[in-house]
Amino acid sequence: MKRKKTIFLFFVLIFVVNLEALMPNDSYNLNLSVSNYLKMQSVFDSVSAKIESKKFAEAEEISKRYEQQFPEMALGFFLEFYVGVESKNLSLIEKSLTQLSGKYFSVNYYYSYFQEISRDIDDKEFQLELTRLVNGFCDKRIEFLETKAKKKVNLKKIYKELSYLYFLKNNQEKVYENLQRLINSDYQFVREFQTRHFKNNQEIKELVADYEKNMRVWNGTSAQKIAGLLKLSSSIKSYCATLPFSSIPDWDLYMESSVPRILKARTKKDYYEILAKIVGKIGDNHTAIRFPDDIENSYAKCGLEIVYLQGKYVVSSIESEELKKIVSPGDEIVKIDDIPVKLFIDAEKDNFPFVKYYYSEPEIAAKTMLANHLLDGKKKTKIKVELKKANQNKYTVSLRRNYSKKNIDNRESIIMKALPDSIYYFEIKKFWGTDIYREFLSKIKNIHPAEVKGIIFDIRENRGGNSGFGDKIFSHLINKPVKNYIYNFSPVFFPFDEVRAGIGCLSSDVSGKEILSADSLIFNCPIAVLISPKTSSAAEDFAFLFKYYKRGKLIGLPTSGGTGNPLNVLLPGGGSLRICLNTDLYFFKTGIQPDVFLDKTIADLVKNRDSQLEKALELIKKERK
Repeated sequence: MKRKKTIFLFFVLIFVVNLEALMPNDSYNLNLSVSNYLKMQSVFDSVSAKIESKKFAEAEEISKRYEQQFPEMALGFFLEFYVGVESKNLSLIEKSLTQLSGKYFSVNYYYSYFQEISRDIDDKEFQLELTRLVNGFCDKRIEFLETKAKKKVNLKKIYKELSYLYFLKNNQEKVYENLQRLINSDYQFVREFQTRHFKNNQEIKELVADYEKNMRVWNGTSAQKIAGLLKLSSSIKSYCATLPFSSIPDWDLYMESSVPRILKARTKKDYYEILAKIVGKIGDNHTAIRFPDDIENSYAKCGLEIVYLQGKYVVSSIESEELKKIVSPGDEIVKIDDIPVKLFIDAEKDNFPFVKYYYSEPEIAAKTMLANHLLDGKKKTKIKVELKKANQNKYTVSLRRNYSKKNIDNRESIIMKALPDSIYYFEIKKFWGTDIYREFLSKIKNIHPAEVKGIIFDIRENRGGNSGFGDKIFSHLINKPVKNYIYNFSPVFFPFDEVRAGIGCLSSDVSGKEILSADSLIFNCPIAVLISPKTSSAAEDFAFLFKYYKRGKLIGLPTSGGTGNPLNVLLPGGGSLRICLNTDLYFFKTGIQPDVFLDKTIADLVKNRDSQLEKALELIKKERK
């Protein structure tokens, strides 16, 4: 299975990147249409099906027909290579690599699978020959590209590919040379290349660090401000999957109207606040501005944790023992610095940190996130807060912002509890940081599925991570295959190699990714899932499975309405732009709607009562009868 996956991923390298013509005029053909792209996908699927059936001659024939029909494209020759490896046909491999060594095509980091192809083959004699042929291809390809580079055309694409070829040849000096050429024009490529392949290479690490240090410099000139705006504008227009679904009718006109505001920015903070509002109007919480660290770190909390509850901003917890004598959970925020709270938010909506959340959709998710930062401000500054008790009595406290932000990275990933009546509760707080699926397996390994009468998944605080972990957990809850990501929208970008492989292009699993039933520990009991506006990204992908396939009842409030893979763009002054390369149209901007809409009450908060969990238990017991 591993070798099959390796060969497939190697092919994906070429399939998802620009398939270039032989270039008598040394200029790339970037006009590959979506219809031709889909035809290529169909050809690949046909060849793959023949290979799976061991019909290698028929697979080779399809490849040859494609070569004859589109002799300028690389695809047919890669298909021949694919067939040759699977059928152990060395002459076919040699022929295809010879043809490919003189083709123009762009690559990304999946090129590294070249070196893995031969490692997973049991036939040692065949493995040695394949390695020799691939090494020979690399040598010829390097010579070809180095010659083309002398003509000073398409240098960015050539340097990228040379970086991988020299990486395969273990020539670190040449890798550094090409990454150095690329750092100013494609920082993201160089950074990911270093992270994936040269974590311990000090010279390359310093190359990336020096560039980042230079980008943190802020001089506030008009040229620097415009350069950042242009970078933001072109990046979003080229790669943002959610821009077509925004309320912005003309992105270019919108950017043009933003120039005067950008030029008037007096400080770096002003500049980033304007950028954040520009991006915020897209309405996507996965496409956003990340403020520079020096701005983020200059703000602090005041010792009160605030939540958005039933249309109000209320205290959920108090850090200071002294404050606990005055403030209680459930107390409502009425005024901030003598301004009614809603008017205060409206006045501050374009300022940090409010501007990071205010314009996101759906509105309930924006208000939920904004509540976490309602009383934040410059470190050591004071804030006057008027609150109201449950008995309607009002009082005022003066608070100083001396408290650090809580670090959620250190939270335990999964908490499991055995509840009465053989019902199990799993709070999954995140889908990142560790192998969440392995943690889940460790929790259930001693549980007998037949004895389990119900399961509750609590993902109310889960902000996302790796969606694959949720898919694997769901495999233990089904008896037949299902598909996830069936509403995934991932636009085609040209040239394909400008974004990471498999992301930001028309994916090969446009009809969804199949999830098979697990080999063991299958739970057929009733299920309830607790969700909230903080349930985001990969956690929403997880919740979707229960909703769409009616495998469990969703209880709580709508989810955050955003998912997708990121592309990070560094901006002047040390901040960055996060662009969402794909999204899920099932819940984008709306969130996944609960089957049972149930908000917590202020009374629940005061009594430390979880009415949503109680409802989940009630529904599971009712379904069992």
